[in-house]
Amino acid sequence: MALTKQAKTDNWPRTILLAALYASPALLAIGSLLQEGSQNPDLWWHLSTGAWITQHHAVPVTDPFSTYGMNKPWVAYSWLFEVIIHQLYKWLGLVGPGVYLLLMVVAIGVVLHRAISSRMGGFTEPYALTGFTLFAMAPLYSVRPWLFSILFFTIELDILFPKFLDMPEGRATRRVWLLPLLFAFWANVHIQFVYGLAILVFAALIQHVALMNIPESLQTVTAPDQRQPNLWVVTGVSFLATLANPYSWRIYLVAREYAGENGSYNLVSELMAPRFRSLSDYIPIVVVLVAAYVLGRARLRSSVFTNLLLMGTTLVSLHSSRDRWACLVVAMLIIAEVCGKEIPAIAPLPRAYRFVALPLALMFVFAWAKGRGLSNARLEDITSHAFPAKAAEFVMQRGLPGPLYNDFDWGGYLIWRLPRLPVSMDGRTNVHGDARIVRSVATWRCMSGWKNDPEFAAANLVIGPAESPLSSFLKGDTGYQLMYEDETAVVFVKRAN
Repeated sequence: MALTKQAKTDNWPRTILLAALYASPALLAIGSLLQEGSQNPDLWWHLSTGAWITQHHAVPVTDPFSTYGMNKPWVAYSWLFEVIIHQLYKWLGLVGPGVYLLLMVVAIGVVLHRAISSRMGGFTEPYALTGFTLFAMAPLYSVRPWLFSILFFTIELDILFPKFLDMPEGRATRRVWLLPLLFAFWANVHIQFVYGLAILVFAALIQHVALMNIPESLQTVTAPDQRQPNLWVVTGVSFLATLANPYSWRIYLVAREYAGENGSYNLVSELMAPRFRSLSDYIPIVVVLVAAYVLGRARLRSSVFTNLLLMGTTLVSLHSSRDRWACLVVAMLIIAEVCGKEIPAIAPLPRAYRFVALPLALMFVFAWAKGRGLSNARLEDITSHAFPAKAAEFVMQRGLPGPLYNDFDWGGYLIWRLPRLPVSMDGRTNVHGDARIVRSVATWRCMSGWKNDPEFAAANLVIGPAESPLSSFLKGDTGYQLMYEDETAVVFVKRAN
């Protein structure tokens, strides 16, 4: 009895530490929410889309927000995410989307720790690997639908491959039948469900040709266990589940559009390839190299799928910095599994205590948020310095007419604040396309040929950053009247000829 009481006493410090681990990404996210200059410009058109869906009880099939997209087909591929954050906004104001962010990053921490600890015994090592991964993903903690993709991608890998290495544990289990449910939800919140579906297709192909694992001698290829779930069937059902969205098969047209974009990947910071000018760009590469090293050093019967998955997710992460999570999750699971074989098994924290850690983590998070002053008043003040809040209020009060010409980064906010004025440009790259985005950026920078921009020439109202080259030029142009100016934004109206 004394030993049992002592064990229970020893478990509580670990429970508190685990709660702190679960809370840690949310604490980083709170700092991001309250830091001026780190605001998410796409939040506003997401909120506007959620409001439109709530008002019309349907998803939009044409673009209701921009002059260019008006009456053109548009797929709001993250419609369910947008409904969720709009409902939170209705309940809690600007704090509402922040609550979404905090809950999602806590969920990611819980799921990632579970996936790592299931491959590596003990407490300290899984704790350290999870904490490092959550820190490495900190630049991605924003009110975005891609948080769902990080969460579901981790769940998928944990379900699909409870063990990457060593037959037969590396094979899929019956839990894979949960994947169709996961994909049914995933396809309604973020377009990157196609990443998960691609992995499932590839896993099915590997299983089919009996190459999931190759013995070290390369002399024998083991046939799949006939009792295993057939991944082709799971893949087919999962694909059908992705069609359970308001746009059906047309959701795949969005994925094709994004695959064909090039210009936006050179202009939109989150879409750019890593520039290796900050520590956060180097961490994923270092983690991948460590994973490759331990995988090669393991002297185990290594999975073809594991090697190709590590390479594939690394290429994806190098293509766009916002996708760094893919290689981080895969690499850390590999490190956990290989190193877990070399670390003596230590009794993990009992499940009951792990359940207690989650509500404790949420208590930590919301206490920290309150202590840091996270409130609607604080967020509105930060927003007023990052976006043209006062300028939009001036335009609304004066009833200034369009057509409107606006900056790329401010389009989403103006959709939200000036719903009667269709914007000329916003962050929905699949609506505006590479050519128009490049031209808009060139016009605001007064680059070669900017005066030939037909949308700028047709505009009656111009709202832009106070320090932009175009704004500076228009202040000296007699064809435009400066109607409003503050430290953030300027408003011009074209003079009548």
